[in-house]
Amino acid sequence: MSLLRVIRVASIVVGGCGFSSSIVSGDGGSNPDPDAPSIPGDENFPPIDGPLPTGTLTPGGGITGGAIAGVVDVYVIDELTGVAIANATVTVGASSGTTDANGLFIAHAASITGKQTVLAAMTSYRTEMWVGVTGSSVTIPLRPTPLAPPPSGTITATITDFATPAPPPNHYRFGFATYSQSDLAYPGGNELAQNGNTCFGATCTVTVTSRTGTVAFAAAIYDVDQHGVGMQDDTFAVQTYAIATGVAVGSATTTNLNLTKLPDTALNDATLALGSPPSVLSRVQGFIAIDVPIEGSIYLPAVVGSGIKIPKLVNYVGSSYRATGVANTGGNLPESTLVHRGNIGTTLDLGGTWLGVPSAVTATTSAIAWTAPAGTTITRARFAGVAGDVLEVVTFDATASVNLPAALVTSGMKGTVQAVRGTFDPTSFGFVTDVAKFDAHATVTFTVP
Repeated sequence: MSLLRVIRVASIVVGGCGFSSSIVSGDGGSNPDPDAPSIPGDENFPPIDGPLPTGTLTPGGGITGGAIAGVVDVYVIDELTGVAIANATVTVGASSGTTDANGLFIAHAASITGKQTVLAAMTSYRTEMWVGVTGSSVTIPLRPTPLAPPPSGTITATITDFATPAPPPNHYRFGFATYSQSDLAYPGGNELAQNGNTCFGATCTVTVTSRTGTVAFAAAIYDVDQHGVGMQDDTFAVQTYAIATGVAVGSATTTNLNLTKLPDTALNDATLALGSPPSVLSRVQGFIAIDVPIEGSIYLPAVVGSGIKIPKLVNYVGSSYRATGVANTGGNLPESTLVHRGNIGTTLDLGGTWLGVPSAVTATTSAIAWTAPAGTTITRARFAGVAGDVLEVVTFDATASVNLPAALVTSGMKGTVQAVRGTFDPTSFGFVTDVAKFDAHATVTFTVP
């Protein structure tokens, strides 16, 4: 068995609020109501009697508001803080303008009906281009660029009964420690580099670099059979765990823990089946996590099969098991991930339909196209330069070919195309409120020639 790999689960993004508006239209003509804002070219569009409706800001980003019939309100917020971004440039169809102090821009024109492409841009942020938008209230989160490293702190933990009882001859104890992950973590916050999070022998003190906030600390404790001389044939069997919840981690601070191992009576035997991943992805791993309401997901070792030791849910109020499968070719990408949440039993099966990987990706400085796998709900194409992310294109319908904004993408940029599947309605959803409805994603890379 290989040593542990803690899964990277795609983090989806994180509100603000406001109710005044900027009003811009761009059709050409005159408005018959002298008291209404000027809307050139909308002679047949109903006059505005009083202020335009301002819709609803969706925390973390999303689409609501019902069908588009002449008006789209767009809130622009900082992805990391949720704070409104003033003076962002917004384009909806042929109408464009800037957001007010509340991060709101309202596009109002007779031509704005049905599906729309919405573009939001601001200096020092990644530009967002949303295609196939069908809701009249849109909240777009912009990611700062370059992106600062994720805030982190340190957890130092001593497992006081690590090697008790003593292992049998030719065996030893091995510990591997980590911190709980969050679907809404700061970008990179689930993937912090570690140095010192393993231990072996008679004692165990480990150091884990963790994302900030309230997390859980977890260490898997193995019995290792050496099978003679050398490590190449060593086999690792999970014996138990040491887990602490409610651990407060501050930026650049150290939290100290003293823990004991969970007794056998606190463990269950579980089974995990992986189903049928895409055949082009030869390396497949399965993971079980304990989802707890505040701390996030406590991922356990990479496992598949039966007789897997996992902690009982009764130890963690409001918890459930999450089963995750990850298929790739031995590296990171291309990769397909399938997630089943909300399990309370110990027989876990990822027998649902995995997403195939996007194919036929062609990217230039002016356009991108791809073929999405069956079952895709939305597709995200991301472009990055040396200094960080430049552009993200998100399609909410079957669109698979997009002309890019001018002068953003240059030769040599690298990027990803990610197909995302979920049980949410792409015409009315929130990235944060509906995060648990995302169940699969598959990603490939590309380079702009």
